[in-house]
Amino acid sequence: MRSPSRQRHAGNFRRPITALVLLNCFDRTFILLNFGTQDIAWHLNKLHFLPPDSDASVSFSDPDTLPTGVPLRVFYGSTHDILSYPCEGGDDDFVQAASIRLLAHDQAVWNVHLEPWSTAAEHDALYDSRYREIITKAREWLRRTDADPAKTVIFISCGFDASEYEHRSMQRHGRSVPASFYHRFTCDAVDLARECAQGRIISVLEGGYSDRALVAGAAAHVVALARGCEGEAFVALPEEVEAWWDVQELEAIEKRVLSPAGKTKKTVRKGAGGEILAPERPALIERVAELVAAWEAADKEVVAEAVQVVVPQPLVTGKHNLRERKRQSDMGYGAGAGAGAGSPAGKG
Repeated sequence: MRSPSRQRHAGNFRRPITALVLLNCFDRTFILLNFGTQDIAWHLNKLHFLPPDSDASVSFSDPDTLPTGVPLRVFYGSTHDILSYPCEGGDDDFVQAASIRLLAHDQAVWNVHLEPWSTAAEHDALYDSRYREIITKAREWLRRTDADPAKTVIFISCGFDASEYEHRSMQRHGRSVPASFYHRFTCDAVDLARECAQGRIISVLEGGYSDRALVAGAAAHVVALARGCEGEAFVALPEEVEAWWDVQELEAIEKRVLSPAGKTKKTVRKGAGGEILAPERPALIERVAELVAAWEAADKEVVAEAVQVVVPQPLVTGKHNLRERKRQSDMGYGAGAGAGAGSPAGKG
């Protein structure tokens, strides 16, 4: 199941790392990255029921004809903004692909479009009536296909760019979700994994561009994963935990992370009526600052390892040349310079 985000690749409906339920041959399970995930899932399901020596497919209702050693069976689910790229221009193929809701013909694809909301109560109603449907359909499909929990795994992607805290330029059509969505959806996905996949669930970051969207979404998501690992079912969060992704808490985190060490001012938080609110949670804020610093340091190490200094080599030519090559020094290059792929010398 893929939590909300927006499509990024114009050539295919889905770029995301989607959440997938993969059946049969769990040791061959893999994460589908980028570019047309829905199309790939569709193709895998077709291959699963295609005997190696025949072009005819078989049905769920006739398991005796199911060949062995075939690709995985995949459930693909997604919540997304149908008005955004690449569907923003109304392209028929993109819009139709983004709207498929099918548990038939040996396929399992379920798309749900995001809807506007203005209050937390409105969004809660949308979640119960629409967004949770993906979990319901995944569970139905797993039971219908007699999935073996020992050979089933769930992948869930986190599209934090659908967060209410994302840059407005990313949400031109007013489709978003509150940070609490990521907690509820993750709790439901964890429950599904516990019931149908022996608790196996793998989460991957898929999108998110503003610091607030990433911090709030990650906090809500990880809290749900942690509670799920402890065996807790979904219940209302304590106020002090749910406040972790409130605007005031996010502002305090931003000030701490973006400010020089030791120069963060201690402030008194007040409510709309002037009442003094609970103090900021320095332990949480300091922990976030530590994590961000560790991530940035790791990124620098990765970049340093990836950058390689390439020393140009003199051009070596064979005996059979179509024309005489000039010396590199005559063509504006240094005496020891080699020819790059896009240089005039490289075209000869």
